Amino acid sequence: MNESQKKSRNRKLVWKKVALIMLSAFMGFTLTTEGTVFPPPPRSSKVPVIVVHGMGGTPLYRKDENGNWVRAGSVAASTMMRLFRNDPGFLSNVFKLGSKDKFQEKEWNALISGISEFAKTTDINCSPDGGPNGVGVRNYWTTPLSEHPDYFDYDNGVTRIAKELCLENGYDNVYAYNYDWRLDLYDSGANGLDHFIHEVMRQTGAKKVTLVCDSLGGATVNCYLDAHKNDDVLDRVIIVNGALEGVDFASAFTESLYASPTEISQYLKQLGTSLNGGKYEILFFAGSAMFSGMLNTLSENLNNGLEENHIQKRIFLECFHPIFGNIPAIYECIPYKDFDESMEKMTSIGFLQKDSELYNKLQQFHIAQGHAEQNLKDVHRRGVQVAIIASYGYPGIPLTRNCRKQTDILIETEYMSAGATVAYSGEKLPLRPGKYKSADREIDASTCALPDSTWFIKNLRHVDFEVGTPAMKFIAGLSLGYYDCNLESVQKSTGYSQFLLADSHQNLTNITPNNTGDPGRLMAIRPSRRN
Repeated sequence: MNESQKKSRNRKLVWKKVALIMLSAFMGFTLTTEGTVFPPPPRSSKVPVIVVHGMGGTPLYRKDENGNWVRAGSVAASTMMRLFRNDPGFLSNVFKLGSKDKFQEKEWNALISGISEFAKTTDINCSPDGGPNGVGVRNYWTTPLSEHPDYFDYDNGVTRIAKELCLENGYDNVYAYNYDWRLDLYDSGANGLDHFIHEVMRQTGAKKVTLVCDSLGGATVNCYLDAHKNDDVLDRVIIVNGALEGVDFASAFTESLYASPTEISQYLKQLGTSLNGGKYEILFFAGSAMFSGMLNTLSENLNNGLEENHIQKRIFLECFHPIFGNIPAIYECIPYKDFDESMEKMTSIGFLQKDSELYNKLQQFHIAQGHAEQNLKDVHRRGVQVAIIASYGYPGIPLTRNCRKQTDILIETEYMSAGATVAYSGEKLPLRPGKYKSADREIDASTCALPDSTWFIKNLRHVDFEVGTPAMKFIAGLSLGYYDCNLESVQKSTGYSQFLLADSHQNLTNITPNNTGDPGRLMAIRPSRRN
């Protein structure tokens, strides 16, 4: 057989194979359309991981006047310009707050009127019963993130955590529970999560799932635990900077808004020393010094106005209520200890109606919030691996009298750790070495609900974890079972202790007496205790 004949034979063999493949595909298609059921693809042996976002963790949408879906919650620049054009004195009144020695009542009235006009243009408030009010999510899926690459276009803390989990665990094994974060976290968030979990289990054949939550997602997961902790469907629960017991800034509902120039200045200084490893310290210091006089005047005018009940009432009813007065999740950020007083204050001024469905929903949530520490203990006792990650090193937002508590820049470390005793910002706990006590003398974890399953990371902002960093890989390891969720297992596997220091690249080192992350000076030593 010559070379030409060989080539001809090879071509014929190739075409026979192609024809056979096409015939097989056609037969498969024919059999399928005739009703033959083929076995499903092999199911993964991995435990499905479900990420649960916090406030603002998924975009909201509404229909415009033409019936098209548009993003809710954003105010167009044209709207702002129209407001300024219609009320040219509005901006001047804002500047007068910080530049005029005495802010008169007529100027307060003008300022409140201007803010209220802006408030009317916002579009995320719920209906009076706490319902959706024509706004909702459009990316609710019960299928894995392998089918939804656009999920990662909405960059935030939980999408980055999800990205890390996908890279480590496979996109087919990670799911995102996208829910309307405005609605009641118990009735809508937690019960919706229960349905989501069972749908994922049905699809995958898994007996259990892992929940990974951040921020307000921690409160959602707590509500789920309160209602379903005996269901035996959880393998792990990982809570990252979770609002388990509230956020002190929401204690403003007790009508306790307050501005201290000293605390504002200290807030700026401490932000300067902690943001990006102190990269902006000089800038913050210069800004604080330059505007110190204005801060004094601004704080004095704000406090004088807020002390007048009729002015504060107008601020709540005309400025705040149109924006978020019917959103259940806003109230559900109130710390447990401040809840009853907040309800009393808000109902007394007509901000919240005591006979409303919204009020009843909040009462149910409040009960679950009070069970947070016990819920964690109960699921842990049932064999669920639980890990709590809490950041610290930042002062609180300086607009309430509780702003000296340490936070992750938003949520108090005490609340997100389910009970740690934490020194006030810039201060130290009494010198009492021992287990569960940080070497920088700022945290005593012995009072936590689960002291052996709680870790603290200093100088890492609220859910500001970056993909691929040691800090993020630590969360992934806890979530995916690389080690058990207890101090001994983690230390043995990673070398990490309970108290960690993050640098500007989110590398983690153990906090020791010689590695505290302090800016080089100590303030007066004063103990802090849980309230």
